Amino acid sequence: MIKRAYFNVFKKGIETLRRKGEDELTFEYFKKKYLLNLRKEKFDPNNLSDKEKIFILHYLNSPFVKKNENLITFKELPTCNIYFPSIHARVYQPIIEKYGKNPEDFVRKGIEMGGVKIKNTSIKFDVFPEVFYIFELVPEDEEFSAEVKVLFNKTTVNIFPVEDIVVISEEITSKLTGE
Repeated sequence: MIKRAYFNVFKKGIETLRRKGEDELTFEYFKKKYLLNLRKEKFDPNNLSDKEKIFILHYLNSPFVKKNENLITFKELPTCNIYFPSIHARVYQPIIEKYGKNPEDFVRKGIEMGGVKIKNTSIKFDVFPEVFYIFELVPEDEEFSAEVKVLFNKTTVNIFPVEDIVVISEEITSKLTGE
């Protein structure tokens, strides 16, 4: 069922791009160049998960949006309060468990992934040229548990539905934690 739903969304995204008259599209994702061959329905390099392919197609099908540097959090998204417990479990908790006591490892892994350190324990990830996420870890200490804050620029909301915004965060978390 899920595989069929993915296939349908993938096909629809490809068909929409074909109608624009292109055979191939080049795009940047996490500062790496990719090629999408619309005739063959293949990405090159082909190292993307199904989830990544879907939100990349959403990105490629979106109207051009000027980059907006203003930052927002999940709690500022419409309807996101309903999903926040799920977001916490899918995005925040894995990072807290792996890096809450090891912020240096968090920063090292983020930089290894192509992120840029912008504060002591904050990493900026350029997902697409117009879209970036900032993952900030507040490490555990004697008084307080570790916390994670995820920020993204407002352009993200103009391009993606809420679930894609969450899935992109989940993909970054997965790469950070190796899960």
